[in-house]
Amino acid sequence: MEANAFRYPGPLMRARLAWLVVPVALALLAAGCGKSAADEQKAFLSQANKICAHFEGLQNQVVVPTLNPISSKATHLQRAQWGVSIKQLAYLGTQEVKALGKLKAPKDLADEFQALLTTKGGAFASMTQGAQAAERNHVPEIAPPIKASRNALAQATKQAKALGLKECE
Repeated sequence: MEANAFRYPGPLMRARLAWLVVPVALALLAAGCGKSAADEQKAFLSQANKICAHFEGLQNQVVVPTLNPISSKATHLQRAQWGVSIKQLAYLGTQEVKALGKLKAPKDLADEFQALLTTKGGAFASMTQGAQAAERNHVPEIAPPIKASRNALAQATKQAKALGLKECE
């Protein structure tokens, strides 16, 4: 006769193993098999900073003519060139906001991050409006949206700094 290595019949042994496997699996999950909140936040900030750095690099390549677009000495062509450049900056900024919007912010940063995206999005919309006015040579319609854009971007800088997004300032 052959000795059976297991003293318990099949079904009974599986039941006892199930009682052992479930608590071990739960203990492993609780021990940190997933990301911690700090790791999640660090990864999010790293991704967001990379996106901002990429788009800042692209924006730095745009050449904006040195010009006061509301000056009476500026020609229509000069205003239009200035407007095209500003519109390029606004487009890149809008793409930055879209790319950032695809990230999933950690719960503790979600509201502040959404506020930053809203502020930046509004700033670039205003910038586009001012650029279009310059392209059409509508001098009185240039300054208000450009000023609103500058104010919103200053606010976005403060929001980015508070979130720890150094590259988004």
